[in-house]
Amino acid sequence: MYHVLKAEYGETTSQTLFAVMRDVNKAINVADLTEVQAECLRLYYFGGYTLEEIADLRDVKKQSVQQAVRTAIKKVADVLREWKYWN
Repeated sequence: MYHVLKAEYGETTSQTLFAVMRDVNKAINVADLTEVQAECLRLYYFGGYTLEEIADLRDVKKQSVQQAVRTAIKKVADVLREWKYWN
């Protein structure tokens, strides 16, 4: 993925990171995630929360959060593949 990003955005900088995060957020918005999947994914990857912390916030088992995050990742990856975001 690094090579694709470098080719598209030039040098890897904070601008590149911002662009990637923006694109991932767009993919999250169109990936047909449940509210729970989207919230868990954002808290985990963008909020810096651990699976345990998210489970405590949601008052569920860690395994439930883990499954929501896994499913969300698969759906977002499918969207990014459709967009031909990486080879």
